Amino acid sequence: MIVPHQRQVGGAAAIHLISIADAIEFLSHIIRMETVTRMDAELVNRSNEIHERLKQLGDSL
Repeated sequence: MIVPHQRQVGGAAAIHLISIADAIEFLSHIIRMETVTRMDAELVNRSNEIHERLKQLGDSL
């Protein structure tokens, strides 16, 4: 998101830097969400593996 800034010092440069900062923040958020999603998927897979092993153990008893 480009946020217009009214500073007179390097006006165009200030707008450009603000948009870069917003882009970095947005990308950081995407990376965090991707990491959480990957961790959730790993937990689900691990839970399924444990459930299957417990089921096999129960069947063998």
